[in-house]
Amino acid sequence: MYTPQTFLHKKIFGDYLHAVRPLQYRRQEWQELNRGRERSVRLILKALLGVPSAHQGEQEHAMWCFQFPQEGGHLVVHLHRGTVAELSASSEEQREITEAVDFLIDEVAQRLKQL
Repeated sequence: MYTPQTFLHKKIFGDYLHAVRPLQYRRQEWQELNRGRERSVRLILKALLGVPSAHQGEQEHAMWCFQFPQEGGHLVVHLHRGTVAELSASSEEQREITEAVDFLIDEVAQRLKQL
Protein backbone atom coordinates (compact mmCIF):
# COMPACT_ATOMS: atom_id res chain seq x y z
CA MET A 1 0.00 0.00 0.00
CA TYR A 2 1.47 3.31 -1.08
CA THR A 3 1.44 6.54 0.91
CA PRO A 4 3.09 9.83 -0.06
CA GLN A 5 5.94 9.01 2.34
CA THR A 6 6.68 5.56 0.90
CA PHE A 7 6.52 7.05 -2.59
CA LEU A 8 9.09 9.70 -1.66
CA HIS A 9 11.48 7.07 -0.28
CA LYS A 10 11.97 5.93 -3.87
CA LYS A 11 12.93 9.41 -5.14
CA ILE A 12 16.35 9.79 -6.72
CA PHE A 13 18.07 12.96 -7.83
CA GLY A 14 19.33 13.52 -11.35
CA ASP A 15 17.91 13.60 -14.88
CA TYR A 16 16.65 10.14 -15.86
CA LEU A 17 14.39 11.31 -18.69
CA HIS A 18 16.79 9.84 -21.26
CA ALA A 19 16.28 6.35 -19.79
CA VAL A 20 12.47 6.26 -20.01
CA ARG A 21 9.66 6.28 -22.58
CA PRO A 22 6.20 7.86 -22.35
CA LEU A 23 4.02 5.62 -20.23
CA GLN A 24 0.99 4.05 -21.90
CA TYR A 25 -0.41 2.44 -18.74
CA ARG A 26 -3.52 4.43 -17.73
CA ARG A 27 -2.44 7.20 -20.14
CA GLN A 28 -5.98 8.04 -21.25
CA GLU A 29 -7.12 8.41 -17.65
CA TRP A 30 -4.12 10.62 -16.81
CA GLN A 31 -4.80 12.87 -19.83
CA GLU A 32 -8.47 13.22 -18.87
CA LEU A 33 -7.44 14.11 -15.34
CA ASN A 34 -5.13 16.86 -16.66
CA ARG A 35 -7.42 18.28 -19.33
CA GLY A 36 -8.44 21.81 -18.39
CA ARG A 37 -6.86 21.52 -14.94
CA GLU A 38 -3.16 21.65 -15.81
CA ARG A 39 -2.33 24.31 -13.24
CA SER A 40 -4.14 22.50 -10.42
CA VAL A 41 -2.45 19.19 -11.29
CA ARG A 42 0.94 20.93 -11.41
CA LEU A 43 0.42 22.43 -7.96
CA ILE A 44 -0.81 19.12 -6.51
CA LEU A 45 2.24 17.31 -7.92
CA LYS A 46 4.61 19.91 -6.50
CA ALA A 47 2.98 19.58 -3.08
CA LEU A 48 2.87 15.78 -3.23
CA LEU A 49 6.33 15.09 -4.68
CA GLY A 50 8.32 17.86 -3.03
CA VAL A 51 11.64 19.13 -4.31
CA PRO A 52 12.24 18.28 -7.99
CA SER A 53 14.92 15.69 -8.78
CA ALA A 54 16.20 17.75 -11.71
CA HIS A 55 15.25 20.43 -14.19
CA GLN A 56 15.11 20.16 -17.97
CA GLY A 57 15.58 22.55 -20.87
CA GLU A 58 16.39 26.22 -20.99
CA GLN A 59 13.30 27.05 -18.95
CA GLU A 60 14.32 24.50 -16.31
CA HIS A 61 11.00 22.70 -16.06
CA ALA A 62 10.75 20.43 -13.03
CA MET A 63 10.94 16.64 -13.08
CA TRP A 64 10.69 14.05 -10.34
CA CYS A 65 12.51 10.73 -10.74
CA PHE A 66 11.86 7.53 -8.82
CA GLN A 67 13.76 4.24 -8.79
CA PHE A 68 12.27 0.87 -7.95
CA PRO A 69 15.20 -1.27 -6.79
CA GLN A 70 13.54 -4.69 -6.80
CA GLU A 71 13.03 -4.62 -10.54
CA GLY A 72 15.43 -1.83 -11.47
CA GLY A 73 12.82 0.39 -13.12
CA HIS A 74 12.49 4.15 -13.23
CA LEU A 75 9.43 6.39 -13.21
CA VAL A 76 9.73 10.05 -14.20
CA VAL A 77 7.03 12.67 -13.67
CA HIS A 78 7.92 15.73 -15.73
CA LEU A 79 6.31 18.96 -16.83
CA HIS A 80 6.16 18.89 -20.62
CA ARG A 81 6.84 22.45 -21.80
CA GLY A 82 6.28 23.51 -18.21
CA THR A 83 2.53 23.05 -18.30
CA VAL A 84 1.28 19.48 -18.75
CA ALA A 85 2.43 16.78 -16.34
CA GLU A 86 3.61 13.65 -18.17
CA LEU A 87 4.47 10.19 -16.88
CA SER A 88 7.34 8.16 -18.35
CA ALA A 89 8.82 4.83 -17.29
CA SER A 90 11.57 2.43 -18.22
CA SER A 91 9.15 -0.50 -18.40
CA GLU A 92 5.37 -0.75 -18.16
CA GLU A 93 5.29 -4.38 -17.12
CA GLN A 94 6.92 -3.93 -13.76
CA ARG A 95 4.54 -4.40 -10.87
CA GLU A 96 6.25 -1.73 -8.76
CA ILE A 97 5.82 0.91 -11.45
CA THR A 98 2.17 0.11 -12.08
CA GLU A 99 1.47 0.29 -8.33
CA ALA A 100 3.22 3.66 -8.13
CA VAL A 101 1.27 5.01 -11.12
CA ASP A 102 -1.99 3.74 -9.65
CA PHE A 103 -1.22 5.54 -6.39
CA LEU A 104 -0.21 8.75 -8.14
CA ILE A 105 -3.29 8.92 -10.36
CA ASP A 106 -5.65 8.07 -7.51
CA GLU A 107 -4.02 10.59 -5.16
CA VAL A 108 -4.13 13.42 -7.72
CA ALA A 109 -7.77 12.58 -8.58
CA GLN A 110 -8.72 12.60 -4.90
CA ARG A 111 -7.02 15.95 -4.29
CA LEU A 112 -8.66 17.46 -7.39
CA LYS A 113 -12.08 16.52 -6.00
CA GLN A 114 -11.26 18.46 -2.82
CA LEU A 115 -10.72 21.71 -4.76
